[in-house]
This record gives sequence, structure tokens and C-alpha cells, in this order.
Amino acid sequence: MVNCKVGSPCCPSPTGAAAETSSRYPPVTKKDLSTTPTSKGWKRARNAEDQFASYDEQVGKQPPSSPYTYAGDQLHACNFPLGGFGTGQVLFIGDGTLSGWTIQNLFHAAEYGPLHQIPNNFFAVSAEATGGKPQSFVLISPQNYTEANCNLTPGQEAYVSPAQVNRLQQLPGIKSLTIEGRYPIADVNYDIPGLPVTISMEAMTPLIPGDNKNSSLPVAVFSFKVTNSSSTTVKVNLMQAQQNFIGWDGSSDCNPPNKTPFWGGNVNTPFTTSDGVAGLRMTSNNVDPTAEPFGSLAACALPSTSAKVGVIASASDEADLFTKFSSGTIAPPTGAGTPPSASGTSYCGGVVQSVSVAAGSSETVVFVLSWNFPNRTRVAMVGHSHDGNKYLPDVLGNMYSNWFEDAVASAQYMNQNSQMLLNTTRMYRDTMFASTVPWEILDTAAGRVACMRSPTMWWAKNGIVLGNEGNVCCPLNCSHVYGYTVLLERLFPTLAMDMRVSDFVRNYAPGSGVRMRFGNNGFAIDGALAGVIKTYLAVRMSDPELKFLTTVWPNVKDQMELMLKNFDTDGDGVIRCAQQNTYDSAMYGANTFIGSYYVTALKVTAKMATLMGDSEFATTMENRATLSAQSYEKICWNEKFGYYIADVTSSNCKFSYGPGCFVDQLCAIGLSTACGQGYIFNPAHEAQARLSIAKYNVMTKPPFQDLQKHFFDGDTGVTVCTYPNGKLGEGMKYDTLVSTGFTYPGIAGMIYDRNLEQAVTLTGNIRKRQDGRNRSPWNEPECNILYSRAMAGYNLYDQACGLVYDCTENFISFDPRCNETNFQCFVSASGGWGSFSQKGDTGLANATVTLSAQFGTITVKTLGVVSSGTSAKASLDGSSIVATFSKGVTTLGTVTTIKAGSTLTITIGTGYRAPKKNSCCGGRPCGPSESKGLRQRSTAKINEAMAPQYAKEVQDIESVADVWIRPAWQASWTSFLLGCIFMLCLYFVFVHSGAIHFPK
Repeated sequence: MVNCKVGSPCCPSPTGAAAETSSRYPPVTKKDLSTTPTSKGWKRARNAEDQFASYDEQVGKQPPSSPYTYAGDQLHACNFPLGGFGTGQVLFIGDGTLSGWTIQNLFHAAEYGPLHQIPNNFFAVSAEATGGKPQSFVLISPQNYTEANCNLTPGQEAYVSPAQVNRLQQLPGIKSLTIEGRYPIADVNYDIPGLPVTISMEAMTPLIPGDNKNSSLPVAVFSFKVTNSSSTTVKVNLMQAQQNFIGWDGSSDCNPPNKTPFWGGNVNTPFTTSDGVAGLRMTSNNVDPTAEPFGSLAACALPSTSAKVGVIASASDEADLFTKFSSGTIAPPTGAGTPPSASGTSYCGGVVQSVSVAAGSSETVVFVLSWNFPNRTRVAMVGHSHDGNKYLPDVLGNMYSNWFEDAVASAQYMNQNSQMLLNTTRMYRDTMFASTVPWEILDTAAGRVACMRSPTMWWAKNGIVLGNEGNVCCPLNCSHVYGYTVLLERLFPTLAMDMRVSDFVRNYAPGSGVRMRFGNNGFAIDGALAGVIKTYLAVRMSDPELKFLTTVWPNVKDQMELMLKNFDTDGDGVIRCAQQNTYDSAMYGANTFIGSYYVTALKVTAKMATLMGDSEFATTMENRATLSAQSYEKICWNEKFGYYIADVTSSNCKFSYGPGCFVDQLCAIGLSTACGQGYIFNPAHEAQARLSIAKYNVMTKPPFQDLQKHFFDGDTGVTVCTYPNGKLGEGMKYDTLVSTGFTYPGIAGMIYDRNLEQAVTLTGNIRKRQDGRNRSPWNEPECNILYSRAMAGYNLYDQACGLVYDCTENFISFDPRCNETNFQCFVSASGGWGSFSQKGDTGLANATVTLSAQFGTITVKTLGVVSSGTSAKASLDGSSIVATFSKGVTTLGTVTTIKAGSTLTITIGTGYRAPKKNSCCGGRPCGPSESKGLRQRSTAKINEAMAPQYAKEVQDIESVADVWIRPAWQASWTSFLLGCIFMLCLYFVFVHSGAIHFPK
């Protein structure tokens, strides 16, 4: 069994402060598989147009129509993930089939291993117009079956296997398809010339922020829409084909001619439930009920008034299944199951929905794939490294098994709640992607939720949230990797809280603190400090009654006391001793990498102490935070270099960046801004340091080659460390590594700096690397695929919106970095989520601001925007609310709860009236070259915890235009009219004096 075990080169055994000094990054190997597919070999459908007449000339040439549309060569690695949190996933890949199966707890998707391909998992259509002949196709396109892709190493995401090529040499495929991927929904359009109807499909697994259960369902939903634009009725059959793979070992290639000794005793049973769900239940009689592969699959149709459901209970292979489908050999979904399959074999089967589509009309049918594999084991997940841990039993199980006894039960739940689940997921998708932030930032944030719902993380039956660093890599709940992320706190805060309970209650180590990994010894200072910071973020996000904080506070406080005692030993706020960190090494000397974590942790601990009524400790933390920020600034800022350095010498420089330009020199800025704490050190210096990273650390292949060899020719990214001003010793470990997770905090800082142009450029480089040509848009690797640190990308969205939120004060404010006069965004809050908008004139002297709840409730007392207005009024669904207004901040008379479907409106001045162009981009999402004119101005709630000594620097970096423009915004209409009269007088004086001559 392939797995990452503690003690291996990937995950060395932790042994105290010097733990994890070995590289976790294995070398890359390559295989050569030679196949040359051409259009001549593709099977043609009977009674139909030739789908491949121009295949060789057009393959890979179709351009995408939008940033979220994948066509042509962007389908090569367009592997769209389906599956809930903690359920594993299956991929809808660019040829139209299902692949990458990791739903049965046997996760062998090592980065350089093949995608788990299993035969017989596809969709098919047969259409017959009145008076015409039937046309039958598998909904699979070979447009990404290029020679180059067929010769890739099987582990690469664009790899095309011989089985895929062989399939379309036997079964008639279609010309092409396109995928619009706006996670969590993929909209697929099929191009089938000559078919009398058009086919489109929506694929999703429900995702509802804040709703843990309904975002953790073991289902994938496929909604097909059939449109008939002709003048005659068309009979259409649609089939969901599925292999019964119960018993599979999770890694072996099941495609012929490979042996499948794990199969035998497999049974496909037709079923129709009392609520109308119909299909095939797939099980095995030969799998031990306590074994990991034990479980069930269900391929089924949700009930429809217009569709008739039938099944093909068994077929020997894909060709047999398609022959039965195209010939109409379809039975009712009732009766006994198939005989158990012979040893070494299993069945495939199909669920068929038949509809008659009248001329000029459309019909929609819905298929569901559901699963239930209850026996997730500790050894399969983490090896034997956690044997004996009281929180990790031998069988971890899955949370969803508490809700559903088998796959059919989860399909029934999907049916009974389908309207709410599907429509709310669509509403979330539409609200998120209606945001007017740059698309690169938007796609980065929304798409990283796929990592959370990947096999990297799971939810044990006892409710504990667990995760590796990457899929099959480096267990468990690694503090210094998950420490970069904010996504769970923003969208699923109670899941994030459970991870902090593991840090500070279940696994807390007296005398040292937060363990580097769940249940293991070892300590990483960056991870421990991040745990403190993320505790406060979770409190601000969703702990208004402080129940969670009360649970973890004793050890949060103890952790910070240990920091003072064991690390800040000189009492000057600077840590100089060994600092074990995420770079699998221990740095020495003062450095702002760890310093940024330390200052931020001190600040937020002061906030939490205040909430807990411990004013003495709050004062201690506040004073040390101020001292620490001053000390690090004095020691580490290098004016000549234009960035922060590490204060080391040749005697203690091992594993240090020294005078190098380090991507993580201000690592905690992402967490600090998410917690409303603003800049950590001197704001002007921080902004300059991030400019230096963009100047010195951006690399392109060729000639650059990243450590993990993730780059393809033409790729550009930010490397860990460069040495434009010399190197001490060997410099940083992993200095040529490129990781999106390392890059995102710096980009978040750039957005906070209002350097949106540079931020969009760097984010765009990532999106280009992950644009479906070579790598999936929803799978950002580092050490293995689906790497959890990438979830740091969600913070870019927060900063683009200028969001500051604190549920303990019922406070929320926005300061968008573009489209200020016509801005809209998704917003999540304690208890619900919805949409925020602001529309008005320049400076929002006259504006309309809305905050709408779309799911759950949003509770607010104070709402802030950046406005030069002098008065405002508030209303909830049109009914006036008592409120005061000052400097852009509206304070309601009472705490107000906005229920789903309701809108809080703040009318500033006369409100929004005539439509005007935005301050940038003409109302469109900003692009990399369109944000140069963004006005520099201070934030809505200026840096809550900004050290007083930097107040002048904050003023210095504001735009000079503000000094002159802001008074004009605040002028009365009377002053405005007097000014106009004055200008007219000047006009007549100059014209009549002859000082100005107009040409005749």
C-alpha cells in the first residue's frame, strides 16, 4: 500500500525543536508511453454526421469564451472535482468521463501516480426525431487525446491512457465539449453536429457555506437539459453508466487486459424507493464488512413527471453496455439483483431516463451518483504513526455514515431536499461570481474550496476534522501548513474551531504547546503562533457568545506565556533561538518571517484577553506587541536592499535567508489583515518589501526550473528566495520551490497596500499555470497534489473587498480596492451569508449601500464604508431604522438581524441616482493593466491595532489628491453653486479681455 509514513523521507520522525530537517520533496521520474491517436481511428455513429471530419486540424484549437470557460487545449487537465467535505471525490474530466476516484477511503493518489481510472463511467445519449432514425453517442470527446498527452507520465493531470483511446475506437464519441467551471458547479455544453436536440449538463455536489452537513454529502448530481429547436418531437434517452468497483484496492488499473482479483461476488440491484428514486444499487458479497473497501454505490435518477426511468442491470464491458443502450434493451428499475459476479470480474450497468421533447421546448432530467464507504481506517490514512491515540480509533469512519446507512439513503436525502440543496448552491455560486473584484482573485478564492473538499481533508465519525498536508502526504493537521489558511474560518468556521480544539485541548503539550502534528511530538513555532492567530479569527467570525474561546483560552494563554518564557528570552520582543518552521528546518536570529507571526499573535492575544476579562494579560500582550514590532523593524529592515532581512552571521546562518529576498519575510500579513489587525511593521516598508519580492523573486521557465518540477515551459511564479545582495552560507532550504500557498500571503499584502495591479499580475500567473492545459484549475500542488496551504488563496478575496468583520461587536466594513462606485461582493458572516453592494458618486458622498442575507441570518450593529458623506439613513426592507452616521460608519440604534431574503439599506446623502462609469474598468472586473488609476486612500476602519508610532507613515502614503479632493467632497451644494458662478465670471473676464481667443 502506497502511503506517506512518518519516518520516511517525506515525513521524518519529529524529535523536538530540530524536527523535520529532511526534504519532503521526492524526485520526479518519467515513463514513456507512445500512442498516436488520429481521427481515422475514431468510431463513427450510425445515422449521424461525422463528428471527426476536421478533428486533426481543429483539436486543441478552440479558444475559451470567458475566464471560467475551458475549451480546446484547456480541457487537457480540466479535472473538475465532485464530492462533499470528508467524502472523497471523483473528477469530471475534460473528455466528459468520470475519473480520479478517491471515494472509498483508499487514497493512493500520490502526485506521480496515475489518476484512478476505472472503466465504464460515462454518459450517453440517443435521439430520434419523428420520422427519423436514432443517433446514439457516448458523451465523450477525444479533443484532448493528443500525441503529447498520450505520452505523458501517468501521474500528470493531462495524461491520456490507452484505455481512453481504445474506448473511442469502439464507441462513437462526439465532436467536442466545453466546461464552464465556477466552483462548485461545472456547466457542460456538448457539441454534437446533426443531433436533432442540443444537450447541456450541470454537475455539482451541494456547497452551502456555514452548512456543514449539506456541504458534506457523498453525492454528485448531474442535471441534463435537452432542448429541441426543431419543428418535430424528438425522443431522447440519456444514460448514466457506472462500474460496480466495490472491492477495488484503490490503485490498480481496472481497464482490460489488467487482472482484477479484488472483484468477484459483485451484485447490481435495481431499486425504486418510496419517494421515487430509481436506479442501481451496487454492492459486493465477497468484501469483509469491516474492510476498508466495503460499501455501496448508487447510480440513480431523481423522479421527474416527464421522464421514464429504466436500467441496464449488467453488462460485461463498455461495448456491451452501449450496445444494450443504443438498441433499447432497457428494463424497469425493479426485480432481483444480478447473480454475484464470477471471481476476478464485476459488472457495469446503466440508468436510463427517456423523455419526449416537444418541438420548441426543453426537458431536464437529473442523475445522482452516491456512495457510502464507512470503514475509513487510521492506518490507511496515516500509517502506524498514531497508533494508540485515544482520539483516533482503529476505524475513524466518516461523518456522513452517521447520517446515511448506505448509498441509496444519501440519494434519497438528495431527492427529498433537492430544490433547497441545488438552488442554494446555485445561489452561492451566482452571488460569489457576481462579485466585481478581478476575476483572477475571484477564481482563486472560490476555487480553493475544492481543496477543502478533496481527499486531503476528512471528517471522522466522532466529529474530529483531520487533514494531511497534501493528498497522501505528511499527516496530520500540520500546524505550520494549515497555519497559512483562512478559508475554513471564513466559510465553515465551526469546522475550523474543531481544528483549534485539537490544537489547544486534545493535543496540547504542557511545557511546549501546540503540537506540530495531531497526536505527535514536535513543535513548530510558526504553526503554534498561527494557531493562536487563527483562534482569534474563528472568534471574530462566529463566536459571538465566546463559548468556543472559553474552551480553548486557558491553553491559548499558556502558549503565549511559553513564548515569553522560552523564546522571547531577552525581553525585547525578538526571538533569536532555534525557530523550527514550515521549511523543515530551524532558523536562528531575528527575522520577520517568525517575527510577523509573533507580533500578530501578541496583538490578537491582547484582544482575546480583553474578551475574557483578563485586562492585566491584555496589557502585557499589547505592550510586548508594540515593543516587538519596533525591535524587528529596527533590526531587520534594510533600506538599501528595500526588504526585510534575517539578522544572522556566518556562524548561525544555516537554513536562514540572511540577506536574501524571501517570499515569506512578512508571512503573517494574510492572517493579520484577516483578523482586522492591519500592517505588522512600518506600512511603507512592508509595501516596499512586497515590491521587492515582485522584482527579485518572479521566475519564468525557461531558464528557471522549480524544485518540484511543477513548471511547464512558459510558466511564471514566485520562488521562495533569491539573493540579489549576496548569500550567507547555503542560504534557504527549498529556495527554488514555487508554491501558491507561499505566494498568496504576499499577494494579500499587495492588495492591502492598494497595489492591485501587481497583485492581479501575480495571481494571473498562477491562474495561467492552472488553466487546464497542464494542471487542473482546482488542484494546486506543493508536496503532493491538492496541497492544503493553497487555501490561503481565499484571503485575496477578503482584501480585494476590504472586508473587516467582527461578530463579537456586530461590526462589518468594506473598502473595495476597485469599482468603488459600483461594487458588489459575496459576504459570509456568523449565522449566514449574502451580498454587499455600494453604488454612488466618487467618494460615495451620495450613495446607496446594501447588505442582503441570502442564507441564514446576518446580525449587524455597525456597517462601515469609505465615504465623504455627511448624513445617512437606514432601512430594513423599506422600514426605517434609527441610526447615526459619522465618517462613513453607520451605527444602528439596536443590533439588527437580517433574515434570508431581507436587505439592510443605507442611503448616504441623496443616495445613488444616475448610473455613472466606475472609477476603473468601466464596470467590468479589473484586469491587470486596468487598475493603475485606483485612488490611494486610507482604509474604512484604519488598522485597528496599528502601532501609534506609525501614524505619520500611514498619512504619508495616502494620496496627495486626498488632501485636495476630500474637502471638495465635503462641500455643501451652496459652495458648489458659488464656485460655478465664480468660474463663469472668470470665463467672461478672460474672453472679453482678449486673453482667450477662439478660432473662427
